[in-house]
Amino acid sequence: MEKTGLFQEKEVMICGKDHEIPAIVTLPQKEIAGAVVMLHGTCSQKNEVGDGYKTAAEILAKDFCLATIRFDFMGCGDSKEPHRNFDFQVAYEETMAAKKYLQDQLNQDVKLGIMGWSQGGMHAMLTASKVPDDFAAVVTWAGAGTMREGLLTDERYDEAKKNGKFTIDTPWGTSVEIGLSWSEDVMHTDVLGEFSKYHGPVLAINGTEDKIVNPRHAAAIAETSTHPYSKEYLIEGADHIFNAKDKDAKKLKLAIKETGKFFEKMLSSSQK
Repeated sequence: MEKTGLFQEKEVMICGKDHEIPAIVTLPQKEIAGAVVMLHGTCSQKNEVGDGYKTAAEILAKDFCLATIRFDFMGCGDSKEPHRNFDFQVAYEETMAAKKYLQDQLNQDVKLGIMGWSQGGMHAMLTASKVPDDFAAVVTWAGAGTMREGLLTDERYDEAKKNGKFTIDTPWGTSVEIGLSWSEDVMHTDVLGEFSKYHGPVLAINGTEDKIVNPRHAAAIAETSTHPYSKEYLIEGADHIFNAKDKDAKKLKLAIKETGKFFEKMLSSSQK
């Protein structure tokens, strides 16, 4: 367990439905103001590109007293499962297992939020839509309202139907098999239509220079919500990973700050 005077962090293995889920729990040393489940993006891992989620978890704990859990989706990071078996149902089950684990660790009744980066944002929206009473707020970072733009092309869908999978080389330097079940989920799920069932607040953050998920998705996500505190937030000049690899990580830290402020307000005990 990593411990500082401001937060503590530990690696854990969560018992999922039929497999183990590698995760990291970060807890503030001060009184916990709320808790957040963090979902990573396509074929990434729990710490995210440029350690974006690791940095976020530490700042959310130190500056906003938020407990977090981040984990590897099936077939990603330290997961031992085949990625081709990953689909929307698996994402939901793993997210809920992580949520339960975090709640069990806290030993106190705190409000929960959920956030996701890129495809993780899509799964954050879908999960909140299924169990709207479980999450008091949602944040998306470069959230995708659909995976039909860029990732699941018609050619890849045809390949998945023919071979049960297709393979992609990710921008993060990995080669990954994506299965037919996930492809069918993408083709037949109206993500924003489902998300309209969630009536809590959402903060949709994107960078104006994102070439992977068009920044217009942020507005579409925010406009799906009827909550008065829902909004989009665009970071000028930021790319899909909020320039996380920059030495000063200035744009990433701006996304983290806005996220912390939003969750701090929405998860406070006085906020309805």
